[in-house]
Amino acid sequence: MTLTGTNLTGATAIGVSGTGITVSNLTVVSGPWRSRVTFIHSEIYTDLTGQQSTNAVLKWGLQHEPMLYLSDGTGKIVARVDNLFDQDEAKAVLTAAYGPA
Repeated sequence: MTLTGTNLTGATAIGVSGTGITVSNLTVVSGPWRSRVTFIHSEIYTDLTGQQSTNAVLKWGLQHEPMLYLSDGTGKIVARVDNLFDQDEAKAVLTAAYGPA
């Protein structure tokens, strides 16, 4: 799953998560922000055995998934969602971090 944007403002929404409903929810609602926000998805394991965490999980020290981090153009985390989120919650956090769609 890949979400990309033009990143005109340097803002980044970093979703570190397994596949599933949260990635689907973010994919569905992210369209209006894609021209100004870069969306990055990372799996949590390197393969299907679930034995080796990816570099993103190791470097961020993540303890669970799904996680959604939203940062500004300097890399400062401006919002975060832990665990499952629906489409309304995704829209709300994107709006809070980056303004209206």
